Amino acid sequence: MEAPVEITSLFRDELEILGLAGKAKVYVKEVGEFFAQSDKLGDLYVVYVDPSVLKSRKRRKYAKYIVRHELIHLSDILQGKYDFSIKKTGVDFLDDYSKLLYLAYTDMIADRQYSLIFDSNDIPVMLDLSYERAKNIVKQEISWDSFFKSLKYVVSCLLYDERRVKRSKVLGRLYDLYTVVYRDLRTVENLDWEWSSKARLIVLEALAIISLIDLDKSFKEKRVVTIDRWSDFLVTAEQLELVYSENPLLSAWVLRLPE
Repeated sequence: MEAPVEITSLFRDELEILGLAGKAKVYVKEVGEFFAQSDKLGDLYVVYVDPSVLKSRKRRKYAKYIVRHELIHLSDILQGKYDFSIKKTGVDFLDDYSKLLYLAYTDMIADRQYSLIFDSNDIPVMLDLSYERAKNIVKQEISWDSFFKSLKYVVSCLLYDERRVKRSKVLGRLYDLYTVVYRDLRTVENLDWEWSSKARLIVLEALAIISLIDLDKSFKEKRVVTIDRWSDFLVTAEQLELVYSENPLLSAWVLRLPE
């Protein structure tokens, strides 16, 4: 693996706008599955951009958006809106889906701020990237893996052009389910709670989705098909200490159960 190459000077204006000058740096470095990722090294915050973004002519047009998006994440973390990760429960499959739901939640926040901070002309570029990534994930298979992985990109489309999702031959079949989860994430964001409490709600939401939704039927029937497994879901949620008073997501899921 090649040593990281610093390109911080290319994003001096963005760092100034976000109050990150002297606090963050940008490097080109292989990051695996995603185009970029944020991290913290001691007192320094960093954004790593995968070389594939800059080497591919098709992806190069997304580079500015991708780096700005990650820098917004750093700004959000410094403001305490969320953290670099979400606390694990010790249940592997739930931790995997909670992490993906966390990524969707943080991307939703960052992408909504994007047009308020930077050039709104970048939004079509962001939508093209998000739509293509989501579509390619879901068309390979219909599973909880593909649903949660695609959600990270679908939330961006729901923010700015939900018709693109609704009209899609593949994504459109899950439009209602995407919308339900998106609204729940907005509910979590709007709560005046500390991040640690919001993080528990995100885990609870992931558990509710996989426990109370029939994914295959939802896809086939193009609507949200729930399963009355409330007792089992609640027992698991209580064991993981995810249930507490004044929980808006529990109230919402109760109303979605079949009569």
